[in-house]
Amino acid sequence: MLCFMPAGAAAGKTGKRERMPNHVWNKIVVENICDLPIFSTETDEYGNAGTQLDFNTILPEPEDLEDVASGLHEDRAIGWLLNRIRESDAMRHRDLIRAEKLFEYMKLFRVPADKPKDLEKYILNIIRTGEPSWYYWRLRHWGTKWNAYGTKIIDKDTIAFKTAWNPVPKIIETMMVKFIIPKIDYSWVSEEYSENGRAIYH
Repeated sequence: MLCFMPAGAAAGKTGKRERMPNHVWNKIVVENICDLPIFSTETDEYGNAGTQLDFNTILPEPEDLEDVASGLHEDRAIGWLLNRIRESDAMRHRDLIRAEKLFEYMKLFRVPADKPKDLEKYILNIIRTGEPSWYYWRLRHWGTKWNAYGTKIIDKDTIAFKTAWNPVPKIIETMMVKFIIPKIDYSWVSEEYSENGRAIYH
């Protein structure tokens, strides 16, 4: 029963995370949750060893997502493309899903000197997954930008874990459907905004 493997001591930062997020504390109550295949022994986002809730066991991040930077560079690249095809600046990347059009854009804008770095990779990601990067894919499907971290096993029916910036009702709903769970009691509290919530799914 993986759920009851002893957690190791914190190993410190892995170097992946340069900025501390607003932590959201989450708690899930499900009958015999420790029997569900939703855990891994991978080191979490902060280098903590031991048993962790792993969102990839519920809804895996696509393996063919090209490894590209997310954030301002990504937004500028997508904005550059939209401007070049004379579309509205307000148009979001999710409106650029049609693969045929995107391939045509790639042919048209492969050479220009002012083309942003990794533009083709962002476009390929949109074609393959509907999102330009891991960041937007995770927000859309998990509801948060990082995997769960700091998992604590409270008892055989209850686990607690942290997420960055947001609670994760999306992944909870996906878990319920995937594992045919009759009832989930999910609660959360945000450290920065003093917000909290609770939802019972059945």
